[in-house]
Amino acid sequence: MSAAFGAFTGLYGADRPYRLRARILAVVAAGFVAAVALGSIGAMVLEQWWWAAAIALVAAVATWGCDAAAIGAPGAWMFLFAFAASTQVPTQPREVVTRSLLACGGAAVAWCVAMVGALVDLRGPERRATANALGSTERVLRLGNDATSRQWHVAQGSLRRAERYAAAAPSAVAGTLLPSLVRAEALLTDAVLAPAESTLAVGADRLAAEGRSLGRSAARWRRSGTRSVVSTSAADGPFEEGRSHDARQSSDPQAERYLPTAVRLLRRQHGRHLAVLRLVGTGRVLLGAGVAAVGAVLLGLGHPYWAPVSAAAVLQATHVRMTWHRSIQRALGTAAGLVLGALLLQVHPGAAVVAVLVVMMQFGVEIFLSRNYAMGILFITPMTMLLSDLAMPSSVSALVMDRSAGVALGIALGLAAALLVAHPRAAATLGHAVERCEVATAWAATATSGAGIRALAELRDALVALRAAEDIARGETWPAGISRADVAATERRAYAVLAAKRRAILG
Repeated sequence: MSAAFGAFTGLYGADRPYRLRARILAVVAAGFVAAVALGSIGAMVLEQWWWAAAIALVAAVATWGCDAAAIGAPGAWMFLFAFAASTQVPTQPREVVTRSLLACGGAAVAWCVAMVGALVDLRGPERRATANALGSTERVLRLGNDATSRQWHVAQGSLRRAERYAAAAPSAVAGTLLPSLVRAEALLTDAVLAPAESTLAVGADRLAAEGRSLGRSAARWRRSGTRSVVSTSAADGPFEEGRSHDARQSSDPQAERYLPTAVRLLRRQHGRHLAVLRLVGTGRVLLGAGVAAVGAVLLGLGHPYWAPVSAAAVLQATHVRMTWHRSIQRALGTAAGLVLGALLLQVHPGAAVVAVLVVMMQFGVEIFLSRNYAMGILFITPMTMLLSDLAMPSSVSALVMDRSAGVALGIALGLAAALLVAHPRAAATLGHAVERCEVATAWAATATSGAGIRALAELRDALVALRAAEDIARGETWPAGISRADVAATERRAYAVLAAKRRAILG
């Protein structure tokens, strides 16, 4: 079981460039080894109530760490699962090192499997990110005036991400990908300034063709995407790959002195809002997982860790509405997964068969979890049941009942924690995001030359922050304080200025 927990490393960073993925997975692997080691120690020393306190603490630390490092999906709850399940396996002192080494071995194998794609298609992630950006842009162009602000946000965000990945790639790869991204952004500019132009349809067709071409060019990328040294000196986070010129200028501390005072102040305000959001998320997980652990102990549930793990899983969300959606999907995925898990356990598979089944389930989780949470849980549920039965054999009916009760309790208490720990600054965050976008729009409208480049980068960042702030504010229980129409009007003005200035400065 410890080796399987280490192998969870392979579930992270699947869409990142391989150089970046290697760093992410190394940190994730260390996290899982630490979770297994601490859980094994906890199995020897933690009594019921101290166990519940440890569950809450580990859940909070894992949530904070994953958010701060931008680890990405599946998120912090998998680390909690590794720790909590390890606390339930009877352990002798000498077995702590053995289980830690098994987790380390599983993590090493998962790291190698995740990186083996680099031998086949080293620049595949960059190519796929570019194809995704072209597809998002194509959809906006075809919709024209019917495109929503969210679709514009998705297109702009995917372009920025693809630009970062391409800019960090070798010059031969970047020279092929970046022109397509520049064309896509130019077409978005045209869509803002003249949404009815017939040339946009032609441009959309070209983007679609380029996207399909990227999907058929693995051999070319294997030849051109060879060894290179990627500079990460401009990174703005522990796992941020090298970025485009505009993005570097917008976030470089040395370049901040060239920003207008109002822009600087609003950027810092945005950073404080992000810190508050991280605190709110961590507080919700601390409360939800802790109370769920206490509830599982009081109710005498078998496999009590399933309750706090479920609470932490549904709380991997940025607002209450998303927590509600994840709760529904987790319930549906668990119901289907219980049927599959029960069928598999009926044949009483041996340890070797369980290992093979767990690997197969992990592939399913990796494919579906980021696309559809319920489908991901459909594979996670039988996987956890198999691992639990391997560690502590029990009847199939008891395992199904324990899993059902634990998930139901965790979902209920997770939702309660999301409602009780309110985001105190959600409306204020939206208000400041609107103000930042308006100030950036005014600056971009008047800036020229080098300042114009910085203004464009700031305006793009402000638009991304505005969309995220509105999503959070609308998803909380308190009124957002600003109408959707006002936010949409701010976005339209910003996109119009962004398009006009981009055409004037960059051509």
